[in-house]
Parts: sequence; structure tokens; C-alpha cells
Amino acid sequence: IIGGGVVGSSIARELSKYKLKICVLEKELDVCCETSGRNSGVLHAGFNNKPKSLMAKFCIEGNENFDEIAKELDIPFKRTGKLVVGFTKEDKEKLIEMKEQGEINGVKGLEIIDKDRIKQLSPYVEGNFALTESVAVINKGKKTNPLAMEIAKCIIENSRKDIIKDYPVVLYEGESVEEENRATNSRVFSQPLTTELLKAHQQLSESVK
Repeated sequence: IIGGGVVGSSIARELSKYKLKICVLEKELDVCCETSGRNSGVLHAGFNNKPKSLMAKFCIEGNENFDEIAKELDIPFKRTGKLVVGFTKEDKEKLIEMKEQGEINGVKGLEIIDKDRIKQLSPYVEGNFALTESVAVINKGKKTNPLAMEIAKCIIENSRKDIIKDYPVVLYEGESVEEENRATNSRVFSQPLTTELLKAHQQLSESVK
């Protein structure tokens, strides 16, 4: 098995139930050091995934089966749920579409609720209506990688001054920055940083996926 992330480790664990010789190859010093260890710990329900896609299939199966897995592996785990809120007529139409897509995928417990119910579930959330889903969160713990912390300390103590000299600080027209944080090789962008430019960059990003 090449890679000791969540997928590779899960495959190895499943295969270990059989009489097999298993080898996991991982280039890092420990498992889950890259993508698998760099996430928010949220277990999504699957309403936002493309119908009939493998991502939708695995997302839903993983969500439904995780209670048992968390119990077996003693993983701190809680089903908190989530509210996807909306304010306008267009928002509500979008939430209905998301609900229908989730139901096609096989997601259970999706519901459109009103603002009174929102306040009951989460008093500090604003919205005229919301889509509820069975999101869960995983407590990844407070442990830190000693080597990573040592590197961070070295950067802060020995490299900060040099980094600040060259690292770009984005300034909008009329803004200023302290002299110590001013970039040595500052430049003026030919295009203003607008939402239109952001959308253009997003479209470019999507086109090359």
C-alpha cells in the first residue's frame, strides 16, 4: 500500500483482518502527516456532492458508518449537525436544490426549517430559513508535532526579520503599513483587486482542474 494517510491506513487496517502479508510505504516520519492531517475534522453528510459520483457514495457511507468506527478506535466524535442558512428567495431555492440533490445521493434527515427553529437549535445564528444536515465533528486532540514546533520556533527567532523584508504585504489604495513590515521589492498591480478579478481567478482555477 503506497501512502500512510487515512485511505492507506484504512486499507491496511481492513486487510489486517485476513491472513495476508501487508506493507505500507510512507515517505514521511509518521502516518497522516500531509493531506489527511491537514483538515478541519468535519465529517460531511454528502448533500453537496455530485449525484452518482464516488465522492458522494463514499461520503455518505463514511458518515453512516463512522459511529461504529469511532467506537472501535476510541475516536472522540460528536454529531453536532449543521445549518446552511439563507435570507432571500434565491437562497431558499438554492437550499431546496441542495436538499433534493442530497436526497438523490441518499442523505437522511435533510430538512428545511424556519427562523424560529433556527433559534431553537442555535440562538446566535441569523437566517430566515436553513437546511439541516447530519454533520459530525472529530476531536483531533491538542497534540502537536514536536519537530514542527521546533522548526516554527527557529523561524520565529532566527528568520522573522529576513522574511519580513521580502514577503509581500498586500495594501489597498490609501492603506499604509509599519516600516518593519514594508516589502523591500514593493510593486503596484496593474489591475485593482476587485470581486470581478476574484471571479476571473476562480474561473481560471476551475478550468484547469
